[in-house]
Amino acid sequence: MDVLDKVKHKEVRDFESLRDKVLSRITKMRYQVRQMEKELKEISRDIDAYVEDLNDSRGRDNT
Repeated sequence: MDVLDKVKHKEVRDFESLRDKVLSRITKMRYQVRQMEKELKEISRDIDAYVEDLNDSRGRDNT
């Protein structure tokens, strides 16, 4: 293997390493986004339940 081949081989390894790091980071971020979406759905349900309770209590108070 001559010097040029060694340099090309190293560049390919460097690129593959960087690509793997980027893909790993993207995977982690996707997981974090899914977790945040779940949390937002829970918060939304809690808010809906709270608003429903408020509306029910106002309805009872007005009768």
